[in-house]
Amino acid sequence: MKRMYSNLPVIEAERLILRPVEPGDYRAVFEYAGDPEAAKYASWDAHKTIRESKVLVDFIRKRYAQNRPSNWAVVLKENKRMIGTCGFLSDFPANKRAEIGFALSRTFWNRGYATEAAKKTIEFGFNDLKLNRIEAFCDEQNRASARVLEKIGMKQEGVFRQYVYSKGSFRNMSAYAILAEEFCRQ
Repeated sequence: MKRMYSNLPVIEAERLILRPVEPGDYRAVFEYAGDPEAAKYASWDAHKTIRESKVLVDFIRKRYAQNRPSNWAVVLKENKRMIGTCGFLSDFPANKRAEIGFALSRTFWNRGYATEAAKKTIEFGFNDLKLNRIEAFCDEQNRASARVLEKIGMKQEGVFRQYVYSKGSFRNMSAYAILAEEFCRQ
C-alpha cells in the first residue's frame, strides 16, 4: 500500500472540496471542535480555547509531514468555508486497511455533507491507496454518525463493549466496515 498522506490531493465532490488542512484553518476548527454538542460522542473534549484548535491543526500538519494518516479540511464549494474535517485516522499497510473519521460544524449537520465527504474519502482509499478494507467506529449512541456510515455502504460488524473511556465513562463503540469488493459493486 503506497502511503500518500504527505501529499494529499485536493478532491472535488458535488458540493464540497476536500483539501489539506492549512495553518490558518484553526478558527474554522474551533467552530466545530469548541462545540460541546459536536464533541458529545467524540473521543476528544470540546476545545475551550482557540489555542487547542491551533494545536490540533499543527498536529494534523505534522502527520502530513510524517506521511501518516490524517484529515482533509471539508470545504464548501460555494463560498470556500471550511466546515469540518474528514479523513484517515489510522492505517495498517500490511493488512491493506485503514480507519476513517469525520467531524462537522453543527451548523452543517443533516445536509448530507458528512456523507459526501466520507464517500469521497473511501473512494480515495480504495482507488488511490489500494485498500482492501476501510473501517470506522462510532459511539453506539451516535445514530447520526452510524447513518452516515451506512449511507456510504459500510456494514455494522458488531459492538465493542466498553471499548473507549471518554468523558468519565466507558463507552460502547459500534464497528463498521466496507470491503473493496463491496465498494466496486456499488
